[in-house]
Amino acid sequence: MLAACVLAAGCTRLDTAPASGEGERIEIRQGTTAGFEGLRIGLANIISSDYAGKRHGLAAVLVLFIDGNPPREKQFEARAGQEVEMEKYSLYVQEIRGGSKGSVTLRVKEAGHPPVP
Repeated sequence: MLAACVLAAGCTRLDTAPASGEGERIEIRQGTTAGFEGLRIGLANIISSDYAGKRHGLAAVLVLFIDGNPPREKQFEARAGQEVEMEKYSLYVQEIRGGSKGSVTLRVKEAGHPPVP
């Protein structure tokens, strides 16, 4: 049914999680990057994925970069409501919007630090 909606009406798939007031809100479009302090975040792709074999949904393929000597890079496949960490940074995936111009909305903060108001 959903596939018919996407093909017939141009509907956009959307997976959301409960809003989190913690961290800075960052929206990234597919194929672009955003920065937070010493961290660069890229949205490489949005894919369809099974959640523990039970529910079909969206996953954002995030690439995280930290400059340094040597620079560090890590790739994550994250779903709405999931939190991922790299070194001192924590990213909460609040929303994933599918489609040809997909995007992801994140809440980003330094891990272990109090929430940003």
